[in-house]
Amino acid sequence: MIKAVIRFDTDQKIFTCESGKTLMDILRDGGFFIETLCGGNGRCGKCAVIASGELSQLSTAEKNKLSPELLKKGYRLACLARAEGDITVTLPYSCDAVIETDSVGSAFPFAPPVTFHEMNGQSEVVFSGKTIGFADSMDSVIDTLLHDAGVEACKVANVFIAGGFGIHLDISSACRIGMLPSIFSAVAKPVGNTSLTGTSNLLLNKGAFERIVNITGRCRNIPLAGNTFFQQRFIENMLFEPQ
Repeated sequence: MIKAVIRFDTDQKIFTCESGKTLMDILRDGGFFIETLCGGNGRCGKCAVIASGELSQLSTAEKNKLSPELLKKGYRLACLARAEGDITVTLPYSCDAVIETDSVGSAFPFAPPVTFHEMNGQSEVVFSGKTIGFADSMDSVIDTLLHDAGVEACKVANVFIAGGFGIHLDISSACRIGMLPSIFSAVAKPVGNTSLTGTSNLLLNKGAFERIVNITGRCRNIPLAGNTFFQQRFIENMLFEPQ
């Protein structure tokens, strides 16, 4: 067993864990969570943390993803770096790493949106401004879709959450903080990389094309820009109720 020290802001947590694990797994074992877009495959760069101690050698992916300046500061990708002995990990509010997506020209700065941590026996959830806006936006979008379709949330039978976001999303926590309607806790489920799965089905299943045509034929785009219902719901969701 090795010792892990996790630092966030002015707090820190010390616990023991198994060696050989990735920093991301160790963080999760300790009650910390860093959202990733790539599912922890070293592609998005969003899990960059400051780490020191007995760590695995820098991987090629880390050298390519992190700038020389960040590497000098001790940044590592939590999904790739492994602990070979005692370690110290600092969770930054943000860094200069760039998160890349599959879209051409699409990138945005790294900023851990939600961090769960436990200090003195009490669990806390730390939000950045970006997280609050994202949660409010998600809830407002869902309300707008339900309103446009004329469907109540309690009538929804299935909610599929796709991509790396869905893989690591804790459904119950998302419902608890208002990101998803609370009633979705019983019907929401992550489905992973649906784009890849859909492409595979299209290539391997003769009847898949007809199903895709049928589904896309029933889909329509709902612009949110200028949508008065969405704007009103977003403003309402920004108001925190006193506890």
